[in-house]
Amino acid sequence: MVDSLLDDIKELMLKEKGDQKVLEQIKRAAENNEVISIHERDYVKKLAETYLDKRKFEEKRQAHPDVKLPSELEKPKSIPSQTLQYPQQSGSAQETLKQKNTKLMLAIGVAALVVVIVAGLGMSEMNFTQSNPTPTTTKSPTPSSGLVLATDLESYDKGDIISISGNTDPLLSDTINLSIENFDGEVVWLEEVKVKSSGKFSTLAIAGGPGWENSGDYVLKAEHADKKGSVSFRYNS
Repeated sequence: MVDSLLDDIKELMLKEKGDQKVLEQIKRAAENNEVISIHERDYVKKLAETYLDKRKFEEKRQAHPDVKLPSELEKPKSIPSQTLQYPQQSGSAQETLKQKNTKLMLAIGVAALVVVIVAGLGMSEMNFTQSNPTPTTTKSPTPSSGLVLATDLESYDKGDIISISGNTDPLLSDTINLSIENFDGEVVWLEEVKVKSSGKFSTLAIAGGPGWENSGDYVLKAEHADKKGSVSFRYNS
């Protein structure tokens, strides 16, 4: 299933359809065997149905008849997407193919570099190298609670990918409930995430959609059996 999703992402990026930044981050997560949220899978599926060959998409769906689509409650009402339009290029078919191959090789090279960097970092440190100044992640609650929760940045813009990770006691439960509330206390995102045997967990969320209309301080919350934690971040709509 991940290979099929990865193929769709690569083809969408090759065709320059959808938000290239979002697709690149989802592609990185898939290649690094990280958890890909329902919202991100829906985003790629919607783009694939719109821009990729419909017969090819139907063949992929028939090849995975056991895949169940999420319920209406799990689907976001709308997913922000930015379609980059490029002027039609002229020239021979051979020149067009060379340009596409160059872009594909560049994308693969960038993805490989990102994987190497991420693999060298400890998840417990919660520090991610960015082109911008390195953000300081916030852990909550206190270490004595046994639950550590963090985001990769302290501020996000509309359409950004929010990387969520943390540590907890795996003996309490093999899943942890994560949610994001806006400054009015309205739940704008939620997901049940698998906890590894080491106690680590991670997932991705897209900043945007219903409930994300206004800028402000948003709160990421975690519930794991009787353990609770939260961390706030700034969102700019």
